Amino acid sequence: MKLRQNHKKYSSLLENIDDVKQAISLISPFIKNMIKFPMRKFNGPIGEKQLIFESKIKKNFLENRCNLFSLCSSPEYFLEKGKNLFFEDYLAYQFWITSLEIEQELIYKFWPKTVVQQCIHAGLISQKLTLEGTKLLSNFRIIPFRDMFLIADRYDRTYNDMVYLSYDSLVLAEFLAEVNYQGQVICDICSGSGILGLTISKNCPHKQNESVIHSIDINPRAIECAQVNSALNELALQGHVSTYSNCKSFISTSDIVVFNPPFIFGPASRLLLDSDGGEQGIEHTFNILKLINRNLKIGGRYIGISQSPIIQGKDVLWNAVQQFETLEINYHVLDEFKPFSRYSEWYASHGVEAIRQIIIFGDRMPTKAAKIFNNKSEIGKYCFS
Repeated sequence: MKLRQNHKKYSSLLENIDDVKQAISLISPFIKNMIKFPMRKFNGPIGEKQLIFESKIKKNFLENRCNLFSLCSSPEYFLEKGKNLFFEDYLAYQFWITSLEIEQELIYKFWPKTVVQQCIHAGLISQKLTLEGTKLLSNFRIIPFRDMFLIADRYDRTYNDMVYLSYDSLVLAEFLAEVNYQGQVICDICSGSGILGLTISKNCPHKQNESVIHSIDINPRAIECAQVNSALNELALQGHVSTYSNCKSFISTSDIVVFNPPFIFGPASRLLLDSDGGEQGIEHTFNILKLINRNLKIGGRYIGISQSPIIQGKDVLWNAVQQFETLEINYHVLDEFKPFSRYSEWYASHGVEAIRQIIIFGDRMPTKAAKIFNNKSEIGKYCFS
């Protein structure tokens, strides 16, 4: 697969941010309900837990609640249902999320021409002349999240610097919003679109003008994306193109550190930069926690999301974090599942019996404290598998 880097620039959005704000303000009433469609296909065996989750997806679908990043056994069922019952929402989903080219005249039947023209002017939409007539194509994804709108790249793995707003980022952002984690100085490591730092800043409604987000990512395009999203939602963000190993000073001066590093455990030659979790999939997560353990001030807070393999009945990351002597460690197991991906044979050859999705969080303390728990716990009710 040949990798390209010539897609639309976020810098052009930053240069015209007022036009972008106006465009999203105008289009938002027409796209807010597209979140009802689940876009992620669940490829594993359907058990009792997934059946319960599927019933929740159906309820959300009918109530216009968010399903965008839900794992669903049959996303195509909801698309077909939406096409027949909620065509305008279906159209918005296919245009802004699936990134289908759609006939301009069809778009004009549902969205005012002035609104579409403003989106074109702002750089959110492109026009394409074809033999069948003029078609429209979204240049970026627009994703509603609570009271924010976020911009990210269309999903296209032919771009090696793609900025993808992923399922795990939404899960952690929901957690941050529900438990109302706050901080005046925020360090967002492996920030991607910037959603995590922005969510924490949004949790401080009376101090948003005072809070500062240090957004750190090795991908320059991710930093530009985070800057667009901060400007779009009128929050202060300073972007830093850097590896996490160079962010000691940001950690030491922050009230809260949030992170969502690459965590996939798989053959490195087949993983892209934003997926490869390194050794056993926990390398980046563990290294970030090590930096937090050494540099975060007493009373400072940290929170991150990751995965960990189960090998010989033991959770690899849980065992590794026991060495940290000045961190409160709340290790919340969101889900545990048998490997069923395209790497299942590779997992088996490396002794991986299961994979856990986890949120790890706590405070920097004078002494160590560690506990492990799951969705049945009180704090676990805020987490979603």
